Amino acid sequence: MKGYSNWYGTDLLCSIKELRLHGVLIDESYEKKVIQSLEANISSRQINKENAKKKYRENFDELSGENFKFIVGYTSGGVAFGIPYEESNDPEN
Repeated sequence: MKGYSNWYGTDLLCSIKELRLHGVLIDESYEKKVIQSLEANISSRQINKENAKKKYRENFDELSGENFKFIVGYTSGGVAFGIPYEESNDPEN
């Protein structure tokens, strides 16, 4: 199955369907394992994406413009960068 998938550039589920069209007998328990594996990969990616968004939101407050004495510019993601109040030598802040 893996060799067919690599040779024709398909995922395992597509390979199973194509081989069945060609008359190859494939165990249904193997297909269920492939489906479970694909679903696990999808849910893992979604969890990682949600964790990355959560981490970004947590760090956004400290990187927002209200913490800077002077904003030099913004990153492609919209986060300000510049001189923070803590690093400025101005006693007035």
